[in-house]
Amino acid sequence: MKKTGKIFLLLLLMTLPLFTTSCFKDSDADNSYDKLNDEEVAAYLKKMQGSYTGKCYYAYIGKNENGVLVSKMDSIVDVQWTLKENGELTFSRLPVSLFANSLRAESQFDFLADSISKCKDVTAETKILPYRSMDGMVYPFYIFPKENIVLNIENEGKKYKVVLQYSNTINVLGLYYNMSGECRIYENQMYVQLPIGSSFVNEVQTGSSPSMFKYIGTRKAIDNTK
Repeated sequence: MKKTGKIFLLLLLMTLPLFTTSCFKDSDADNSYDKLNDEEVAAYLKKMQGSYTGKCYYAYIGKNENGVLVSKMDSIVDVQWTLKENGELTFSRLPVSLFANSLRAESQFDFLADSISKCKDVTAETKILPYRSMDGMVYPFYIFPKENIVLNIENEGKKYKVVLQYSNTINVLGLYYNMSGECRIYENQMYVQLPIGSSFVNEVQTGSSPSMFKYIGTRKAIDNTK
């Protein structure tokens, strides 16, 4: 696991690519053109489906050596995820242990950080819905997690239920990011953002700032002759 405090790298990962957000914002604009019918959805998913391998980044607000809140990032490598033709997108590793970094920043539950840092990676199951590609090369999609992340941990003989809630949109230092993704067909690459908007311990809000898991990876070669 590799850590870095370079803010410019964090901002790059959180803003590239810039995802379309019309699905998650109230708008008077007519977005009907973006919608696909069932046949079109199936065609998009067929082109996007496959197994991907890459890296998972965890962007969060932490404290620097002077105790000042700053943007930070951590990551793990060799992460795999699979997109099926029915739209099911499953991540083999979601590194929940990294959430300990958010608790250490400004949460009343910072005493649980060490216990959470020992948690094993979990599997994340989601469903995606592509919307219209404007150039036929980049396929954007909305993403819908099956359920929030639940961690059952024990600390000093007491049990705690920790829930990390996904969010459609989060605000990080005045910038907004959405739960969405895109597949770059011409590069066989996929980008996915999974924002964590809030978190709770035994149904009490932790007070930690929003954070985000971001996946960037490349699809394994597909035999198109079949």
